[in-house]
Amino acid sequence: MSLPAAWVDQLFARLATRYGAAFMRQWPDADPAVIKADWAEVLDGTSGHSIDYALRNLPSDWPPTALKFRDLTRQAPAKPVPAEQRVGYTPQQSDPQRVEATLAQLQTTANAVRREGMTPAERCYANIMRLTNNGTKLSPLQKSQIEAMRSAGLLHRFSPMTVSV
Repeated sequence: MSLPAAWVDQLFARLATRYGAAFMRQWPDADPAVIKADWAEVLDGTSGHSIDYALRNLPSDWPPTALKFRDLTRQAPAKPVPAEQRVGYTPQQSDPQRVEATLAQLQTTANAVRREGMTPAERCYANIMRLTNNGTKLSPLQKSQIEAMRSAGLLHRFSPMTVSV
């Protein structure tokens, strides 16, 4: 089975647009229908993805022949196949015990945050303030961290006057 005639017609239209009359001058005495049939046979089994790649990577110096164009299509990188469509794909089953353990760990962390009454950003801010409580000035990195948390709206509980950034 050859490449569909409609594909070859569109391909010839694109190549004629790109190369002008030089494309058809390659076969001055040949019947265009015979040339298109040859291209259809040479490109048999070529995917649309590969043809698109070849059209995006055409040589600039001279229009390609059917064989040269086929060589271009063969240089196309493989089209990624979704995991679900790969041969031998089996969906992963979740381990109920692992899911339960992870949820329990998340719940423990959430409870600890609630007990402390602070979000992770607020705890980070409190740690920075604790480290600099002995009169040490804030480092540029600490200042940047506090400013980033403040501009993201994560330190709404702490007033901007608490520390000068």
